[in-house]
Amino acid sequence: MKKALIFSVIILAAACILVFLNKDLIPAYYNNARYNHFKYGDKLYIASDHSMELMLLIKPIDPASSKKPYLIDLGWQINIDSAKKYHTRCIGTYMHNRILNFNSNESYPRLNFYAIKPDKKLIDKYGVSDSIPKDFELAQAPFYIPFFSVSNKN
Repeated sequence: MKKALIFSVIILAAACILVFLNKDLIPAYYNNARYNHFKYGDKLYIASDHSMELMLLIKPIDPASSKKPYLIDLGWQINIDSAKKYHTRCIGTYMHNRILNFNSNESYPRLNFYAIKPDKKLIDKYGVSDSIPKDFELAQAPFYIPFFSVSNKN
């Protein structure tokens, strides 16, 4: 009986430590479970009447580095004026979901981002962009958008 109690306390302590160390992931996993009902190839519709930044993933050049990949804004956007011109709210298709940092400051919580294949006629370059840090390179990855900026309804 005493061994079972000690074992239970150790398991509970380990679980508490894991939750504490990953506390920023709990909301991200919750949001993914609640809002991500998309499958590969589903159409994504813009959820607001504002242009939307498209982010790209960068990763450390040295794979053995302790630095983590994160998203940056390189000045690409879904232009709402183009969407209105073409009478569409469909901005592209869903590819997959990832939980990522938006910038190199790891004190910000990680968020859910959807990888998308955007409709090319809605994309434009708006000039303002971050620069890629010298120890990083652009990952050959799709564009990413925050999960809350799209809908599955037109």
